[in-house]
Order: sequence, then C-alpha cells, then structure tokens
Amino acid sequence: MTHDPRKTGVELFESFRVSIGSGGDDGAAVYDLDEEKTRLTFHQANIAELRGRLGSGEMVPIADVKAAWSNLMTVARAKMLSLSPRLASTCAGRSADEIQVEAARIIDEALQELERGGVDGLGNAASLPQAAQAGQTGDTPTK
Repeated sequence: MTHDPRKTGVELFESFRVSIGSGGDDGAAVYDLDEEKTRLTFHQANIAELRGRLGSGEMVPIADVKAAWSNLMTVARAKMLSLSPRLASTCAGRSADEIQVEAARIIDEALQELERGGVDGLGNAASLPQAAQAGQTGDTPTK
C-alpha cells in the first residue's frame, strides 16, 4: 500500500489546525486575530496596573498578608497564654478590685502591642508590610 505524502501532509496539517482551534469549514472555532490582540492588550494593561499597585504599596501580595496575620495570631495567642501566670505572680494577696485593675492593665498592654503590630517571643517588634499594618490586603486596595 502506497501513501501520497502530499495528501498525508495536508491531512496532518488539517488535523493539527482543528486540534488547536484555528477553525475551518468543519465547525471548529475560528479566532479573529484583531480580537485576540485586543484581548491580549487588555490583560497586559491589567497586569501592568496590578504590578504598579504592588510597587506603590497600594496592594500587598497575599503571602505577605498571610504571614503578617499568622504572626499577629501567634502573638495574640502568646499574650493570652501569658495572662494567667502574670496575674498569678503580680496579684498574690491582693483584693478582688486590685486584681481586676491589674488584669485590665495587662490585657490593655497586650492589646496595645497587637495594635502596634505585635511583638515576637523575644520582645522584638514584628515586621509587617506597611499596608497590612494599615489593615489593607491585596483584595481590598485603597484609592
């Protein structure tokens, strides 16, 4: 059995063309070059805008927000866990009113540290992206 190389080449090309969606008489999708260029330009402009917002600090990468949030939650947990021992050591032999005042002071101190961005276990200020400290995320940019 002999094959016509030209016919085989045309069949392979047509099969490939249909598989990538370049269209034809067989009902496959037909792409308009101008529409695709317009679509590409639109998406490139969106990407450039997002990169500009990231560069200006208007947006923050989600990984930075997650890291900052995780750090704050770790600090909050540590502060809450240290509450009982701190109260026990500073309030022994005091009246209920004095214990209440001391508890409020310790809780307020912990909340103020969290508000400033937290403190790690070594007493060092936590490093947070500027936008995360302001309560912004990559999903909620400001204008």
